[in-house]
Amino acid sequence: MRKLYFIVNPIAGSGMGKSRFEKVRRILSELGADYGFAYTQWAGHATELARAALDAGETNIVSVGGDGTLREVASAVAGTGANLGILPFGTGNDYARAALLPDDEEALVHILLNNAPRPADAGDANGELFMNVAGFGFDVD
Repeated sequence: MRKLYFIVNPIAGSGMGKSRFEKVRRILSELGADYGFAYTQWAGHATELARAALDAGETNIVSVGGDGTLREVASAVAGTGANLGILPFGTGNDYARAALLPDDEEALVHILLNNAPRPADAGDANGELFMNVAGFGFDVD
């Protein structure tokens, strides 16, 4: 069973991110899984926390939140050789929906602990990584 390190946005999903992660923690504890976690405190903090986790030797980092949290964590993890997991506990979760991830906490934990990592594409726009959508102009308005 691989060790996981979670970067958690506690206000994701209109505040449900934290309570859903607490359910995940109970599941992980019941399974005897090895894991660590940190909560974000401001915009951009997920990137800092992910970099610190990588520097500490973590190799399986999980973004817990929505698409914004995923983008921040992925910005630190991309190109490092570490694995990036997703617990889609945000509001829209567009990336997770396109990746056909389930919404159920137990199913997501099973995937994180047992499924083999698979490659994913990311893009770069002016030095900023994006995973699923990049837009400008009309969609921003």
